[in-house]
Amino acid sequence: MKTDLDALLTALYVYLDDHVMPSRGRPRGRGRPPVLTSAEAVVVAVAQVLLRCDQERYWLRTAAARIGHLFLSSSWWSLMAGGASAGPGG
Repeated sequence: MKTDLDALLTALYVYLDDHVMPSRGRPRGRGRPPVLTSAEAVVVAVAQVLLRCDQERYWLRTAAARIGHLFLSSSWWSLMAGGASAGPGG
């Protein structure tokens, strides 16, 4: 099941990033750069629904373990851990 979910979320991300909401080539506005791209945010939301995590607290505790390996950037880990850790190992 985990492999199927990984494949689905990866395919969704690639499709969204390439065809629906391409983020490359867009001029960056003022302020901080976003922590997640629009495609990544949609994938995280879809994963939350598919994993039936209705409560936000539960999702924030389990997200890194369930789908964290799909997002290898340090910004993902800082978002999920509140800035406390730099990766899956701590």
